Amino acid sequence: MKTATFLSSFLGRVSIAGVLGGALGWAALGGSSRAEAPPRVQPIVETAAVEIAGPAEVRFAVVTRAVDRARVGFTMPGRVVARPVKVGDAVRAGQVIARLDPAPFANAVASQRATRAQVAARLDQAKRDEARSVGLASAGAAGREELEKTRSGVRTLQAQLDQIDAGLEEAKRRQRESTLKAPFAGVVTDVFLEAGELTGAGQPIVAVAGAGSTEAELRLPAAWRDAVAVGDHIRARSALDRAAKPVDVVVASRGLVSDGPGRLFPVRLTFPEGTGAGRDFDVFLARPEADAPSVPSAAVTSPVGRGTFVYVVKDERAHRVPVEVRRLVGDRAVVRGEVAAGDRVVVAGHAALLDDDVVVERRLDEGRAAR
Repeated sequence: MKTATFLSSFLGRVSIAGVLGGALGWAALGGSSRAEAPPRVQPIVETAAVEIAGPAEVRFAVVTRAVDRARVGFTMPGRVVARPVKVGDAVRAGQVIARLDPAPFANAVASQRATRAQVAARLDQAKRDEARSVGLASAGAAGREELEKTRSGVRTLQAQLDQIDAGLEEAKRRQRESTLKAPFAGVVTDVFLEAGELTGAGQPIVAVAGAGSTEAELRLPAAWRDAVAVGDHIRARSALDRAAKPVDVVVASRGLVSDGPGRLFPVRLTFPEGTGAGRDFDVFLARPEADAPSVPSAAVTSPVGRGTFVYVVKDERAHRVPVEVRRLVGDRAVVRGEVAAGDRVVVAGHAALLDDDVVVERRLDEGRAAR
């Protein structure tokens, strides 16, 4: 009996303790569910200073060429019977540089002249017939119909003669152009056909470069298109003779459009007299936007659909600033945006950054940490 009473008392105490323990546990769980989330850990970022792009020059290679240059050929097909010039020969303006077989052209002229003589004789006879018809009509011996017929014959033959004269002039022109002449004084730079070969209309026979002024074509990327203007003076130096003095070249023209996407913009430069064609020069241009801010390339972030921006750290907070990348210079990017020299931009640790985050800053270029 005593044993039963002891067990009953012990189980009662255990039940009460369990209930109290469960209640306390439930309260603890409920309390933790209502507790606030722990504060976000401050990101640690590394920063570098915004700098101003320097006024350094960039070198572009060009090759001079003659201002006057041409690839000359015949205006009609034929067989080349003579080409008395070779590469390197100096030629005068109007000097013969090639000839076609003259026989077809001489025959065409002779044929036109013979045809003209025939029609001219018939026209003279028709005019005499017309004069007789007029006299007979005046005397009443010929009718009006016969007079009109003779007059119509005269007009028809006159039109034929005019047509033949035009054909004769064309035949003479072709005969003249069967002899190819240099369009200006210069030097033969290339030959494309030898004597005895056939040529087509417009096919080049000889290339000639003028002996006067020289120029060069400079090709610029889109970012450099506005770095020069027509009339600007640019410094150039021989690429082979470093001891030579720089020469002053002038921008003669500038292409406002390129040949297509990703293509370069042409700029024509005029060199001083006596420079000579075929010489290699280095042309020096100041960088465009020399006073624009530049940041390390690692500072530029461009998530999909969110544009391009950098994080600027001010007063221990990281502020997202949209920028436009203008060009790359080594490991730095020249940008356009609300950034200035001396600003601190995040170069590492910005993967999880949010705008206006409080951060712990480590300045790489100063070798110290700052809060």
